[in-house]
Amino acid sequence: MRTPDQLSRWLLDNASEPIRYRVIKDILDGGLEDPDVDRAREAVLSFPEAKKIASRQLGNGSWGNGIYAIAARKTTGTNRLHESTLYQLGRLIEYGFDSRNDTVESCAGKVLIPLLNPENSTLWELSYHPKRHPDLLPFLRILLRDIALRLLCPAGYSSHPQVKDAIIRGLTEMAAFLNHAKRQPIYRQARGKTVMVDGLHFPTYHFLRAVACADWVHEIPQFRALLEMYIQFIGENSPLPDYYLLSKNSAHRHGHEAAFQSKEFYLQHPSMLLQELEILARLGMVDRTEQGQWLLDELLAHQDGDGHFRIPEYRKSRSFDYYMVEPHVRGRDIDPMTIDMTFRGALILHYLNYFV
Repeated sequence: MRTPDQLSRWLLDNASEPIRYRVIKDILDGGLEDPDVDRAREAVLSFPEAKKIASRQLGNGSWGNGIYAIAARKTTGTNRLHESTLYQLGRLIEYGFDSRNDTVESCAGKVLIPLLNPENSTLWELSYHPKRHPDLLPFLRILLRDIALRLLCPAGYSSHPQVKDAIIRGLTEMAAFLNHAKRQPIYRQARGKTVMVDGLHFPTYHFLRAVACADWVHEIPQFRALLEMYIQFIGENSPLPDYYLLSKNSAHRHGHEAAFQSKEFYLQHPSMLLQELEILARLGMVDRTEQGQWLLDELLAHQDGDGHFRIPEYRKSRSFDYYMVEPHVRGRDIDPMTIDMTFRGALILHYLNYFV
């Protein structure tokens, strides 16, 4: 493990157990054999909020009997809007839970890996859609596959054979999308709505987050080139329009998660600035894209003389937009958002080799 610099030392002295663990493991490069890593990991497993989330996992491996929405109260006993697998397991992964934890292993084996099968007929809370709108089935399969990959890759499953197969399928779809976009429009007008051309699917934001955490993808030159072309395409064409998914009798609005936003938007929503910059940093594309460069400039512009990151007058992010790792503690004089942002800023700078 590397010797902590001033910023890492401040986080170790002031942050919660999950951030201390991730600083040791992800920023200071502590290995699994390091006793400091083992002690920090044990503290995370007993962290009250993590224990509370793990205790709500259902016997079928999910949270809320759903992937990104919950089933009805009569089957879950809750009205919590985001008591679903994406948000609850996503939070545990941010805390540092991974494939070594029974909670993660259960969800991976019972819920997520089965969703990677392109013939899977279990669509969880979306199962009613194919009955009413069977033409949405191809889109729903891709969406759920990509959400599963988004959770599996940072949890340590990126080299699992089924995960690798699913990532390669997704990269093949991305290549087909870009090849189409070079020659023909990707949108058309139908029923007064903007829709994707038939048979085309825009790569999801979930998929990009997944491959950012799959190191083997970055080591293959043609995959790296493909991802760079995709990021450049997004940058050159943003803002992208919201579009609709058409079924036989209705239209379903689908917001454009892939689009880059304005600088003003990122300063109002620093969680989005941090998330997108972390993805680009993991992919090694901050200095290769105009978007990455000015996102990094905006982040560094809000670092004070002590190295802490603060963005004033930001809008509080909803829990499902941003997994806040640092808890609120009554009577404490350090803003938890400052700790959280500083950790994520330090992590991004580490990916960029600023601390090497």
